[in-house]
Amino acid sequence: MQTLFKAILITSPIFALIFFYVVMQQGKIDTEIKKQDAIFERDWAEFQAEFKTTDKSKYTERTRKEEEKITEYEKKEREKEEKAENFEKEFEKAIQEFEKEKRR
Repeated sequence: MQTLFKAILITSPIFALIFFYVVMQQGKIDTEIKKQDAIFERDWAEFQAEFKTTDKSKYTERTRKEEEKITEYEKKEREKEEKAENFEKEFEKAIQEFEKEKRR
């Protein structure tokens, strides 16, 4: 029973790091989906503006708003990518330290 408790105690930080990594990756995917949705909305508004003869300004305004959203999501995407890279580096360091401690 004691060895089971020790194993859980030793592996729980690793599982926490893995869980955190998965959550970060899910956040990246969510941002990508929102960006793709904004791209579709922009393209749809441009398409509608081409065929409407009376109310083009409404669709051009939508296109502009979606373009702003796209740039915002691209910025968030870059930030999340940078965070993920930093986390991966820290995660590798933690695993190496854990292996060093395990060898002692």
